[in-house]
Amino acid sequence: MSFFSSLKTAFEDIYNLFKKFFKNEPTWAQVATTDIAYVAPIIGTIATLVGGPAADAEVTTIVTAIQNDLVLATKFIQAMDSSSNLVDVLTGIQNNLQSLLQLAAVKNSSEVNTITAYTTGIIGELTAIINALPKLSA
Repeated sequence: MSFFSSLKTAFEDIYNLFKKFFKNEPTWAQVATTDIAYVAPIIGTIATLVGGPAADAEVTTIVTAIQNDLVLATKFIQAMDSSSNLVDVLTGIQNNLQSLLQLAAVKNSSEVNTITAYTTGIIGELTAIINALPKLSA
């Protein structure tokens, strides 16, 4: 358990599953890639809760940016690139998720509590990934 925080996340569960089934410690990239694959569909669920295809244009723009950045983050992770490039992309996703919560379409939604819970969960997973990144030596 060399690379994760004290928070209980799906990241930690994924790590433990890898260890249990493959009998060795997985790399941060294996766990991070799987974690992103786990949270990515939740973005679609959030979009549906806010209004689906008829969602507010601002919601659609942010959701599309998040989805694109999740793909980009996955590519960095698959390349084992733990540089500031990956951190910037993951932080950008977190910022977009926070921005999503500030939109009137979300604040006025009857599903605001569910959307907030999903968003907070995804932010936690991204934080776990950032915390697990190997530190680059100067």
